[in-house]
Amino acid sequence: MSFKLRKPSLKGSPNVNLNSTTGFRSGSKDEHNDINYIHSRVIDMTNVPYDIEGIDDLGYSKIMKADSGVHEFHPNATIVKEVKIKKV
Repeated sequence: MSFKLRKPSLKGSPNVNLNSTTGFRSGSKDEHNDINYIHSRVIDMTNVPYDIEGIDDLGYSKIMKADSGVHEFHPNATIVKEVKIKKV
């Protein structure tokens, strides 16, 4: 039996806000988090300088481009997990 050990994160624990209202918008207190949870199915990407992956609580996901306006998720969704996409 073999298994692979996970590599430790060099950054440490991710910075997460479970109840963000402003998300990654420029100047927001949550702008530099790794993950934000938004309690809405509508995400406004206006003034957001990063590409974001949004995953709703029903499992639907989409990539939202920086400063791309309003995005709506599934009509029955109540929470969207936002994850900043890192440029390499």
